[in-house]
Amino acid sequence: MRKFLIECPLLFLVLAFALFLSTGCAKRAHLSASVGRYEYSSSSGQVEVYIPVRNDGERDIGTYKIHYRVTYNSLPHDAWTSGLNLNEGESRTEYAITSIGTGKTVSDVSVTDVKWKVQ
Repeated sequence: MRKFLIECPLLFLVLAFALFLSTGCAKRAHLSASVGRYEYSSSSGQVEVYIPVRNDGERDIGTYKIHYRVTYNSLPHDAWTSGLNLNEGESRTEYAITSIGTGKTVSDVSVTDVKWKVQ
């Protein structure tokens, strides 16, 4: 009887974990993003940023926010862009415009953080 009392809760835990795995709760969500290219217009003071985004996880992503940094004249300028509904395996290019002022020298544009919420 004592052996049964020990094995029963253990069996319950194993079955609960197997159910958790089979329902998809253990599927991984992941979004990758990097700056594909950027263009700076010194006359308008705007930086156009193109960011390829890919859902390389196993779940659909409902919303996402991409933080990026434009470095000009050795100064950082942080900005962000967002998107909706990126299904598993899909990709797209996000487009953002950031105003930094005229007559600057842009040395780098890079993604600093990516956040997402699954559907």
